[in-house]
Amino acid sequence: PSQEISFTVLHSYKNLISYEFSYIDDELTQLLVFNGPLFPLLPYRSEGNIISNYLLPEGSTLEYHKEIGLMGIPIGVTNILYNLEATAEYNHLEPFLLNLDENNETTISLQHRLTSKVEIEKIDKDIYVSPWGFIKNVEEITIENVGIVEIAVLSMVIPADAMNVKVYDDLGEVLGVSLLPSNDGGPTKIVTIELYQNRVSLTPASKFKFFLEYYLPHEKYISSNWFQQSISINLLTTNYEYLIHEQTTNIIIEGCGSIDYMSSLPQALHNSGNSKVLVYRTESVSPIEKR
Repeated sequence: PSQEISFTVLHSYKNLISYEFSYIDDELTQLLVFNGPLFPLLPYRSEGNIISNYLLPEGSTLEYHKEIGLMGIPIGVTNILYNLEATAEYNHLEPFLLNLDENNETTISLQHRLTSKVEIEKIDKDIYVSPWGFIKNVEEITIENVGIVEIAVLSMVIPADAMNVKVYDDLGEVLGVSLLPSNDGGPTKIVTIELYQNRVSLTPASKFKFFLEYYLPHEKYISSNWFQQSISINLLTTNYEYLIHEQTTNIIIEGCGSIDYMSSLPQALHNSGNSKVLVYRTESVSPIEKR
């Protein structure tokens, strides 16, 4: 009783942004329209300093945002701030925002010419753990442009220590691949693929299937003693900014006799030659997830 704790809740939503064309100043422009919860949906009564800070995508221009009393103040050109203390009508939040009635949602629309709604239909990932001192990651990715403008560049985030990065499809090597340090200076790097180099831009309603391959240093993920090896690796070694509808990850441990412990139980476990194969399946994977 009377004890306080601090914790962070990560929410991931889908299908809250619509994409549409509109004439603005006699010019056809793509609008992104967000319509969703004003504040996070929590099963608790909330009091005190309650703020929603909406960060607009880089390169976008604000077109409209809903104002609720004195809430909904643009901060520069990148943020919209909803501060519950700015209104005299509300001084707390009921569970799931029930006391806000029709003000439980906000609408924000913005202009953005160079983005589209992109989703990954399926990923089949194989992670090979070799006793000869390497970890190989191979992903078969089927990506779809479900938006209304074409996409010329794809991006994804991989571990900073990834080596020998390759992107290819059934026709051969995909050119226009570059590696950049992560924007936040973290232990990752960004892979960008310029599709127009030797493929074509991803038009609306079109799909592109390709492979991403790279190696990870054995010593960073595997520890050994006289009796056994221990492997610690994120199943989502590659992070995408797109929703993944379906992902299957096969961890193939070569030369493995037995497995004593698994922190995350697989959906299937089977033998393949002298290897153990752990199969993990997941659906609706968002960019904030880690496994």
